[in-house]
Amino acid sequence: MAEVKEPTDSVAIIGSGIIGRSWAILFAAAGYQVRLFDVDKDQLEGAVSDIRSQVAKMEEEGVLRGPLTAAQQIVIGSEDAVLSSSTSCIPSSAFSANLRHRSQVLVSHPDGVLSVEDVDKVVTEGLGFLDYCKRYGNGIYDVSMSFGPVPRLGGSTAQEVALDLESHIPINRLDGRRKWRDDMLQALASIKSEKNK
Repeated sequence: MAEVKEPTDSVAIIGSGIIGRSWAILFAAAGYQVRLFDVDKDQLEGAVSDIRSQVAKMEEEGVLRGPLTAAQQIVIGSEDAVLSSSTSCIPSSAFSANLRHRSQVLVSHPDGVLSVEDVDKVVTEGLGFLDYCKRYGNGIYDVSMSFGPVPRLGGSTAQEVALDLESHIPINRLDGRRKWRDDMLQALASIKSEKNK
């Protein structure tokens, strides 16, 4: 049986977008008290609602990870918290230099977790290609430049790729597509769980 963390074990997540929400669910499943923060109050409220909905659905489907129930997993926001960043471009020293508990800051970017096919699915069925370019294009370029000259992600090539992708899944249907994807992943996890019993 998995170890249940003490109630004082907590994790703070700054930023409640897709990545922050995923980390929140992962840490909550491991038994940590999750404290979620965002500068955009509306974004945070939407994230809390979405996380509660996802965790409840996982519990309903029998695929909720960890030893805690959905209600036990969701506690939204200490000095004893770990501050973890999944940044690819910003060194932790850039945002932790003046923190009192700087030693509790770490970068936890998961490397080697996704295949090329997985990344393709995230781009084509997740954010939408142009949104992805807008959000991450400069960061990808900056990291890539540390390895030598690379082409920029954007411009007419990005427009052409985006139009092709949107012909398959229009932007106004992305939220529904994400929900469908999440439902299918939960159904798959449920099947695997039943098979392993």
